[in-house]
Amino acid sequence: MKRKATDQFFDTHPVFSLEEAVDFLAPPGGRAGTIERLKYHLDSGKLKGVVREIYAVVPPNVSPDNFYPDSFLVAAASRPECVFAYHSALELLGAAHSTWNIHTIFVQSPRREIQLGKIKIKFLSHPKILFSNNALKIGTRKIERQGKLPGVPRRCG
Repeated sequence: MKRKATDQFFDTHPVFSLEEAVDFLAPPGGRAGTIERLKYHLDSGKLKGVVREIYAVVPPNVSPDNFYPDSFLVAAASRPECVFAYHSALELLGAAHSTWNIHTIFVQSPRREIQLGKIKIKFLSHPKILFSNNALKIGTRKIERQGKLPGVPRRCG
């Protein structure tokens, strides 16, 4: 039963946070039990630790050392409330004419940037004018990426 739920979770969550794993897998031992289960999969090469408490499922026959997960999913797992901004939003929508190596994300509380190979994810505070007008989500929409809709929970088994 544990294996089936874990495999189902990995199939539907190519990149995920520790909190998502705890919520969805709900193993005996709670958070500590989830950490032990994830350590097993990290050691077996099925998972790769991206940054603190963010994990990516490594595709079969790929070395974790040579694998870089989808940077948009990493950003969304790091800050589920994020809003992709500027050129990053255009890329995510498929409207950009080129790809950049920097993703710009608006978040409630900024964090240190993440480096994924050549791609840099920058977390910026929302513009003050949006705060003052209570308009943080005006003109935004959720985009499905690799079967995952960031910010919308999907429970497994």
